[in-house]
Amino acid sequence: MGREAPAALKALEEGWQKISGNAGPFVAPAIEWRIRGRDRMYRVLGSRPPAPVSASG
Repeated sequence: MGREAPAALKALEEGWQKISGNAGPFVAPAIEWRIRGRDRMYRVLGSRPPAPVSASG
């Protein structure tokens, strides 16, 4: 592998950053009311059962 590995990892890292887009402000908000809103969203999403999967076919 040698010197090829860092170049390959850098390409993967850049791809992941593009995919993630602008997730930072939601994951780690800087303002208290946004932190509360984020936590509320996680509670709501975690409290609902998953939707049933219909077998249409």
